[in-house]
Amino acid sequence: MCVECDEAAWGEGPRWGDEWSWFDEEARRPRGARYLEEIAETGWAVCTVPGDGLELPYGYTVGLTRYHGHPEVMVSGVDSCGAMEYLDRVGARVRAGERFGFGDEVELGAERGVFLAVDQPERLDIAQAVYGHPETSVVPALQLVVSDDAGRWPWERGWQGWAQVLYGTPRAVG
Repeated sequence: MCVECDEAAWGEGPRWGDEWSWFDEEARRPRGARYLEEIAETGWAVCTVPGDGLELPYGYTVGLTRYHGHPEVMVSGVDSCGAMEYLDRVGARVRAGERFGFGDEVELGAERGVFLAVDQPERLDIAQAVYGHPETSVVPALQLVVSDDAGRWPWERGWQGWAQVLYGTPRAVG
């Protein structure tokens, strides 16, 4: 469970200090080591990036490429707890052997999701730092776009869901 969702953590503040810095002062080690430990334990980790008033928050996986031969997955417009919930669901399905690609749809309980190929996977900077090579390869990524309650996508007329930045291009709407 993420720190934001853990009621006990509200009184203590975040366990990891500044979530966005590269060095964990409390543990006296690079923050990436925490991701590597989580990846070794579950097969992936979730990195979240806060919104700043100009950009929406987003989250993404680190480790699906290395351990499961699957593109990393990102989701936009949800807080860190929401991102972890969606991405952990997808990660568990990938770990169980499912594979997703551009245009694939997935059931997410009452909602649906569709995957877009991410045009700029460099946005997943920790995944790139851990598994990419700056001169030869970029770790591929898919974006999980979540439908509204009526099953419509953000690019469809009548959309009434939360704001999501599209980091890829959807298929043409028929």
